[in-house]
Amino acid sequence: VQQATDAINRKHRRILQYHTAEELFKQYISS
Repeated sequence: VQQATDAINRKHRRILQYHTAEELFKQYISS
């Protein structure tokens, strides 16, 4: 069960990192 939780957390973290990078990229373009 713990391994599954770790895998999910890793996936969410990757999505969050991608989303944050996307937001920063948008701000960079608009400025």
